[in-house]
Amino acid sequence: MLDNPPEPTRIIAIRHGETDWNAASRIQGHTDIALNARGLEQARLAARALADEPLAAVYASDLQRAWQTA
Repeated sequence: MLDNPPEPTRIIAIRHGETDWNAASRIQGHTDIALNARGLEQARLAARALADEPLAAVYASDLQRAWQTA
């Protein structure tokens, strides 16, 4: 048995914030739709909630809504 076992890997998954298409119940797929005002606020709140988390990496798709949230 190890004296100092490694810390387990922790994964935090966050969905992108709201877009106008989300609000209208439209499917976006890979269409590059930006966050709306509510989505930007959701991203700010997520950042605040994760401010004290030690993050080793952040992964996001190439879509602007994902980058804006990340």
